[in-house]
Amino acid sequence: METLYVIIGVVLIIVAVLIAMMMMRSKTVTGGGEDDGDQYDGGDGDWIYGGAGNRLPRIFVEKKRYEAAYKGKGLVTARAKKAPFDKLKKGDPVVVARSRPQGDTSTFDPHTFKAEVVRSVTYNNLPALLKAESKKVLLGEQTAAEFTNEFIEYRGDASAEVVAIELERTD
Repeated sequence: METLYVIIGVVLIIVAVLIAMMMMRSKTVTGGGEDDGDQYDGGDGDWIYGGAGNRLPRIFVEKKRYEAAYKGKGLVTARAKKAPFDKLKKGDPVVVARSRPQGDTSTFDPHTFKAEVVRSVTYNNLPALLKAESKKVLLGEQTAAEFTNEFIEYRGDASAEVVAIELERTD
């Protein structure tokens, strides 16, 4: 009789662990992106729940560019050519989130919105992207040098292939 209780206990523990693993898996699938120093869980390129069973890649942008894009102005951003950014194509849905540097406690509601990829173009390196893209939309109020330094700090090698992604708000 004691053996039966032990077997039932072990089976219940295994079932509980399996259920917990399934719940965790349904909430988060990481996409290999880097964290932009933001205060939110996950980071740039992580997949987040987009409703109706969809997981959407999340793209962080700094405050001024986020606010402009939220108000309907164009947004072109640059990312290293790696998952999930290398696979984005016209019409793909994404979630745009406002990044916050360490220590920034300012708020902007909502802190995310849904957008659609208008175009995605691969360039040999960041200087080629900066030369070809509309600098006003891409850089905002930053200089090319500031943009390049920020790109290197948060996104990697500026001499490797990069992707320019143009987004349009959809919600």
